[in-house]
Amino acid sequence: MKIKVLGCYGNNLLENHTTSLLINKTIAIDAGALTSSLSLKEQIVIDHILITHSHLDHIHELAFLGDNIINRKDEPIKIISEKRTLDALSNHYFNGTIWPDFTKIPSKENPVFEYQEISPNEEFKINGLEFKALRSSHTVPSLSFVIRDYKNSVVHVTDTGNSDDIWNEINKEENLKSIFLETSFPNEMKELAKASKHLTPYGMMEELKKIDKKEVDIDVFIYHLKPIYLTKLTHQIEKLKMKGFNIKLMKQDEIISYV
Repeated sequence: MKIKVLGCYGNNLLENHTTSLLINKTIAIDAGALTSSLSLKEQIVIDHILITHSHLDHIHELAFLGDNIINRKDEPIKIISEKRTLDALSNHYFNGTIWPDFTKIPSKENPVFEYQEISPNEEFKINGLEFKALRSSHTVPSLSFVIRDYKNSVVHVTDTGNSDDIWNEINKEENLKSIFLETSFPNEMKELAKASKHLTPYGMMEELKKIDKKEVDIDVFIYHLKPIYLTKLTHQIEKLKMKGFNIKLMKQDEIISYV
């Protein structure tokens, strides 16, 4: 399993791209940097996009991707999420007013995008990988994803506040190698983080305490940092030490590989 980080920030500022991961070249999680980080040739290879939730920093480059690849693929790209997220895309984004509806053009029979509805706790397969959708605690309906290959398990935790359910599910993973976990605001902004259902470095540490200890240390890649607080967040996160976890900042353009 090879995961390329296209964007890993909670807002756009200069070269800080918003959230988007590319798995084995063909599967994306979120669309915050699909067109700003990939060549046209690389964009055309994508055939599935998992959307965690409907907030703009996670969906906005779907619009430009559709425009780039129209008439360049034989099959539509499947946009995968739960019903309320897909409804939000249909009603408020690809609605012919904000942006053309690429699920109907160039024709209903041959669209650029096709919606695929999933439910929390549903398991499904894409291109040789297994996925499980987990409900997350955010201000809109949100999904996190367990990603498994034949011997490794990785969990992408989307924007979240304090939660127990998601960690109970993660604790069931036998071959857990890494967790991608958001941290958006510095510790002194804990009230804003709580109201917006995001994490601070301290809050992130409290969430990790809910994970059962494993025989091997788990890699924890921290992402979704707000660029305007980047220096302070980096300092606070780098001071954290937790037994059983390798905590590190996710880096844009890095490749995370488990074989």
